Amino acid sequence: MDKKNEKLEELLGRFMNDEQAHEAAEDMLAAEQLLRKNQAPEPDSKLLNLIKEQIAEELHVQHRHRSAVRALKVLAAAAAIIIAATIGYQVFNPQIEPGRNGIIMASSVWESDDLSIDDPQLSPIVAQVEEVEGGMGDTDEDFVQNDVSGVDELEMELLAVNEDFWKGY
Repeated sequence: MDKKNEKLEELLGRFMNDEQAHEAAEDMLAAEQLLRKNQAPEPDSKLLNLIKEQIAEELHVQHRHRSAVRALKVLAAAAAIIIAATIGYQVFNPQIEPGRNGIIMASSVWESDDLSIDDPQLSPIVAQVEEVEGGMGDTDEDFVQNDVSGVDELEMELLAVNEDFWKGY
């Protein structure tokens, strides 16, 4: 014990003066001996059983709570999938009902190639477009032919220059 007491006094001496360190070491050793003489009492077995029952009951309640939360999460996920599938089906497979989707023209209009016969309101516009097309047809062809001949001449000149370059002229 003496060696243990000396080491304890040396350690406490770093924080206190020598006299205080000696008294603190003796107090600590006396407290240690007192604790060895008086062992802690064992708890009553009834008390231990009561504590174990309370813990088991609390764990069972927590388990039921976790199971309920898990079931609610699964139901929420299933509902989200069903809603998404329903919306997706409606978006990608629309049901066309006559008069409900805002149809502007009758479907018979789109079956024909002549709009002026199908829709009398469009006939004046179609007539004006055909008149303008008729008046521009002749000048368009002359312009295109003249332009093509000019492009051909430029292309021939470019080919000649290109050949001369490679020949070294």
